[in-house]
Amino acid sequence: MVRQAESTTLLEKALDGARLLYAYTMYVEVPIEIVFTYTGDPDYWSRDFDGDPLPNLALTWEGPRLQPGSVMALSAMRKDGTPTPAGSIRMKLLYYERNVEISFLYLTGSYLIYRFVYEAASPTRTEFTVNALIHPGGPSMNTLRQRMYARRRRKAAIVDHLRVKRELESRVGNLEDSTPKLFL
Repeated sequence: MVRQAESTTLLEKALDGARLLYAYTMYVEVPIEIVFTYTGDPDYWSRDFDGDPLPNLALTWEGPRLQPGSVMALSAMRKDGTPTPAGSIRMKLLYYERNVEISFLYLTGSYLIYRFVYEAASPTRTEFTVNALIHPGGPSMNTLRQRMYARRRRKAAIVDHLRVKRELESRVGNLEDSTPKLFL
């Protein structure tokens, strides 16, 4: 329980004074475990839909894996197979609870906080909400810049999540179609 309290405190501190940039909610006709794995589990961010590692992308951790306060970095891979820091996307994990929520702060100078909150609407339907917030620690010019590009970012995020939604629903639909049905 101590880690839960620490992570909540870290998240609360990060959100104190933060301003909402955009938010949206999406329903996916797939069980919550599958939706969370492909959208909220950092270990899957560098994998394809079949679970195979992407050859040119790696996720590395600075600090304990999946622990609030740890830094995760998505990095391109060099030809020798090692991750390169050039162009990597570093994020500080603020909160993580499997199948419930993941929140992180981008450390790339954008001062953006992303929260993904998951809820099982039914055993086969998942609702997830995305909140993008501007961290109060950034310069005021950053706030103006982020607001200027908010609509474009929101559209791109929705398009990406709709693509993932279609892929997951088609894969789960194919699994259901291939299971034998008993007729009584």
